[in-house]
Amino acid sequence: MTRTDYPHLFSPIRVGTMQLQNRIMVPTHAFADSNLVGTSAEADRFIAYYQAKARGGSSWVCGGSMHLRTPVGVGFEPSGMGASKEGMFRNDLFVPRARLFADAMHSEGAYASMQIVFMGGTPFGPSQRAHGFANNRVPHALTTGEIGEIVAEYAFTAGRMREAGLDGAELHANNDDLLQWFMSPMTNDRDDRYGGSVASRLTLLHEVLSVIRGVVGKEFTLGARICMDERIAGGYDSDIARESLALIDSWGLVDYLHLNVGNNWGETTYLPLPDFDTEHWIEMAGTMKAVVGCPVIYTGRVTTPEAAEHIVASGHADIVGIVRSNIADPEFANKAATGRVAEIRPCVASNDCLSRVTLDGISFGCAVNPRAGMEQLVVDTAARPKNVLVIGGGPAGIEVAATAAERGHRVALWEEGAQLGGQLLTAARMPYQDAFGRYLDYQSTRIERAGVTVETSCRATAEAVLAADVDEVVVATGARAHTPLDIPGITSAHVKDVRDVLRNPAGVGHRVVMVVEDDHMAPLGTADLLSSRGHDLTIVYRTAEFAPLVGRYNIGPSMARLFAARTVLLPMHRLAAIEDRTVHTEDVYGGSLTSFEDVDSVVLACGSRSDSHLHAELEGKVEHLHLIGDAYASRRLTYATRQGDVLGRML
Repeated sequence: MTRTDYPHLFSPIRVGTMQLQNRIMVPTHAFADSNLVGTSAEADRFIAYYQAKARGGSSWVCGGSMHLRTPVGVGFEPSGMGASKEGMFRNDLFVPRARLFADAMHSEGAYASMQIVFMGGTPFGPSQRAHGFANNRVPHALTTGEIGEIVAEYAFTAGRMREAGLDGAELHANNDDLLQWFMSPMTNDRDDRYGGSVASRLTLLHEVLSVIRGVVGKEFTLGARICMDERIAGGYDSDIARESLALIDSWGLVDYLHLNVGNNWGETTYLPLPDFDTEHWIEMAGTMKAVVGCPVIYTGRVTTPEAAEHIVASGHADIVGIVRSNIADPEFANKAATGRVAEIRPCVASNDCLSRVTLDGISFGCAVNPRAGMEQLVVDTAARPKNVLVIGGGPAGIEVAATAAERGHRVALWEEGAQLGGQLLTAARMPYQDAFGRYLDYQSTRIERAGVTVETSCRATAEAVLAADVDEVVVATGARAHTPLDIPGITSAHVKDVRDVLRNPAGVGHRVVMVVEDDHMAPLGTADLLSSRGHDLTIVYRTAEFAPLVGRYNIGPSMARLFAARTVLLPMHRLAAIEDRTVHTEDVYGGSLTSFEDVDSVVLACGSRSDSHLHAELEGKVEHLHLIGDAYASRRLTYATRQGDVLGRML
């Protein structure tokens, strides 16, 4: 397929002062490892990250969440996501660095804009009302004088953006932004001109747009990103959003409207998962577009050129905002335009692009694209091609094999199972997680294209490895399910591991106790599967939070389904004993017992332990021996692919 197969997606459109050559836009998102107004190296990394997407064929890049100065009270320390006393726009480096950003996008034939963000719910907001479920802190309610300061800050900011040579600016009026909190009845119960009716709750947005337009004039593109339905208790729904959008459009101040669905904390977040009802939200965008006259952008888990073409061709939106698929593959647009759709690396929506930073405290990255955030990296052809043997065909093994072979090494991959995939096969069996299967298909095609010799049903022994004529040996043998054998009754016939349940859920009885010692997706996905099948499910877990590494953007939909199915959650408890059909648990602090009777099945989600026995046998006998992936330490996909890529580039 070529661009002629997607005639609507690759047709031009005018938005304000910009004449776009296609309908693919890269919306603002947090590339947390960079800082446009930080060191020169950080700024270079920021620009290179977005420039890769412009080079990849996206016609418009809205780069970076740029935060306003926060005018807090004397001595008060702002906290929360995005809170900053001085912000970025008042930094002396902003204008010259933003000019470099704009020049880089323009050099690739793309337009450049940035988003103005005011994540102001902590320390202040429109009213003393909490804005989410993470904590119970309430903000300082802004006075009219303080609101005036903030409006003036927007005006100052717009002038700086125009001075920098950007093509446009977008107001972030959704997803925990101060502007959204003024728009939402959940967070705004003011009784002055800024609260009350739908129109009154839009007063701040109107004032901000007005002062910005007054500063930048008509020769500068101005838009706003608005939520179509907050999908959270007390928030506004699609009817209120439609009324709001009609009013905003009637002001004649915006050149476009950028639409998405969900809140940071709702059952549907603004970073939708594979269970997201894409067609429903696309049609909702169409109802919004029907009441406005300006171009509309739709953003919300668009993963294929076919889906993007459908959105534009159906008339539900004029432009498609694509973030995560552009992180997974910055060449998304070019590959779609030149008939290489099968080569587009698929996004699996694990949201590690956020979780790596916010949950793990490590560098920005992507589960399927280990070079995301390293766009300045130059991967050289191997100076001396070697014979490389990779043992284990899971995510880490496939990644290192593909990377090494693409650099010119001769690579053989041995896999003990009947097919490649490792834990990807397990992940793909979880409800709504078939994207992992598509990623495995992509990786399988990739190693075939790179010329990797694959042997499945091949159990590697130390003798076989030592007999092979190879220069480098990579052990990526994964991990084995962990069973806490010191627990009385753990070997009972009705005790099953989550992997067995995912393979054969029909073998599980009606009343189930799931014991969790795993922080990521497997327990959550298995619980989702069992609850959907009507099981009476109790989940016992040692931590204070269930599946803490899944993250707030991913956990909501699954938890909503579990609560709807009346699933019982027992935090901070561990398994003590299994006595026939009675399961005994104890709290992790004082050891007080809680027992469950008439249990038909016990499902263990106790994580896994590295299978590094082969590496231990080979150590000291193989000169160039490497251990990666779960065989090194049992972690999730993003760790495995990063290790595989780094080693593949080093060989």
